[in-house]
Amino acid sequence: MLEVLPALPDQLPKGTITGVSARGRIHIHSFDWDLNARTATLSVTAASTRTSP
Repeated sequence: MLEVLPALPDQLPKGTITGVSARGRIHIHSFDWDLNARTATLSVTAASTRTSP
């Protein structure tokens, strides 16, 4: 599971992240957010397939 935007400081109302690895063998290709516009776009892939019970 990847939790997106659990909390961002007020100093980062808009931003972009690319090419980041996360726990669980997840690769974040791109992540753009704009808190003022209330939008977020995320492109990810996982190295393994899992399903929740």
